[in-house]
Amino acid sequence: MRKEHLLIGLSLLTLTACSSEAEPVQSDSTAVSTTTSQTSSQVSTEIQTTQTTTRSSEAKFPYAVNLDDFVKEIATSNGDKHTTYNLTFTTGQEELPQSITLNTKDLNNFGNAIYIRTENDQEVSYPVSLSTVPTQTIRVVGNDGKSRPVKVNTQAKVEAYSDEADTLAISSDTYFLFYNQAGTISFATRNFVDNPGAEALDTQAMVEYVQTSSDESPTTGSDQSDEEKRTEYSATIKKAWQDQKDYIDSITDPKVKQSVQTSHSAAIMEASRLIAENPDDEELINKCVKEVLGEN
Repeated sequence: MRKEHLLIGLSLLTLTACSSEAEPVQSDSTAVSTTTSQTSSQVSTEIQTTQTTTRSSEAKFPYAVNLDDFVKEIATSNGDKHTTYNLTFTTGQEELPQSITLNTKDLNNFGNAIYIRTENDQEVSYPVSLSTVPTQTIRVVGNDGKSRPVKVNTQAKVEAYSDEADTLAISSDTYFLFYNQAGTISFATRNFVDNPGAEALDTQAMVEYVQTSSDESPTTGSDQSDEEKRTEYSATIKKAWQDQKDYIDSITDPKVKQSVQTSHSAAIMEASRLIAENPDDEELINKCVKEVLGEN
């Protein structure tokens, strides 16, 4: 009888030990593997979400312009690189302002501005707000004089400094950016002659300003001497400074006056534009703007 109890006890001990050995034990490597798997899954989910959001946005706004296209890195002759955030658009239609520059990193409350160069070579600027809007169809007239329909999603709303400073009477206008058939960007504005600012904006008779090519000749000829270039650059920068000063002086509301771009910033902006068009003259242009601003 005692032998039977002893055998039963040994059998129970053996079963208990086997049962303990059979329980799975999670090693550190297994835990790391599980964590890595979870992290990879989360990253994958985030990527898929981003891709889905992008595809959804593209589907909803198929004609939107990517503002990254305004960012350009220009290499100068000495190997330095200069980043600009503006594009200039031109038209060949007579009597209209010949060029409009849109800067997407401007020194105003909206962060964007257009600089309109009129036919008498005067330049006026307006802050603009850029936004993506539901698809709408406008009509533009190109350099060939033909009107065509264009679908758009990117809007540039002209903001006002003050009524007194609204030289062209275009505050609250809505202009549009779109990709043209050449794959570059076009800027649709009101027709400043046939549809002046005093009239309601006619979006079915807008003017197409086309992005200038980076291969175009610079505004200052390469055959000019450094002294001739210096004179021209200084005059151009000085004019931008003076025009903005006159513009600020015309504003009567102190709060509005405080929020607009300073004449100092206007001069620097003009210098940046000149450098973008004449990268090899960057050093000379920088000297000119310092002279104009009295920083030498």
